Amino acid sequence: MVKNKKHMSKRSKTFVHDVLVHTPILRLIFLLVVLWVVFAAGLYFSERGAEGTSITSYGKALYWGIAAFSTAGIADMPKNGLSVFIGEYGLSWVQ
Repeated sequence: MVKNKKHMSKRSKTFVHDVLVHTPILRLIFLLVVLWVVFAAGLYFSERGAEGTSITSYGKALYWGIAAFSTAGIADMPKNGLSVFIGEYGLSWVQ
């Protein structure tokens, strides 16, 4: 029985290694995080100073990115024209 546990452990390690080496999962996650941070920064800077905006900090812009990406766009709408463009471009490119 101990031998079987060691064998399963080796099989599990081999599986994890194969997934990490032979699939682009880590690159995909890295790309999504980078795009999220970049588009959130663009959204924040373009919304800064706009009247009636709910995106008043970088943290709120990051939250907007998560809400917009994960719930099919159910998030506060940006007010500035450039912000709308950045948000729409980010959503269409990532999804």
